[in-house]
Amino acid sequence: MPNIGLIANKVNSKKFNIYAKSTANEILFLQNARMSILHTEEAVDTTSGGTLYFSGGERNVLEATIVYTEGLYKDDITAGGLDINTLLTRTNGEVAEDTWLVTLTGKGGSTETYTLKAKLEEFIPNMDVPGGAATDIRLVITEISVT
Repeated sequence: MPNIGLIANKVNSKKFNIYAKSTANEILFLQNARMSILHTEEAVDTTSGGTLYFSGGERNVLEATIVYTEGLYKDDITAGGLDINTLLTRTNGEVAEDTWLVTLTGKGGSTETYTLKAKLEEFIPNMDVPGGAATDIRLVITEISVT
């Protein structure tokens, strides 16, 4: 049986990168990030004393904390911002999906890229970090592919 995960291919957290729209637009100053690939699971007890499990829909999310920099949410992507107004604009009642990329580069130099279609669900400016302001964001992933 082969081993899963080799020390030569480990990924340092500094090589977990998030990009908006394309790899030309890296989000700098990440404090943390987490991508959860999950779905709901419903357990239903039966009269026979057993339990049945039903798989629900996907609930994939990308969460990150970004140190706030001037213009980060006001300016558009060409000026080095994410333009929160565009991310929250509704068309026919729906917040628009956008392309996001997550790359993980291993010690050996190989890169996995997750290409996501996602909607901004949560945007929380905060000052939890002494000396700096940050923003927590949560994106709901509607499509995902890995290359």
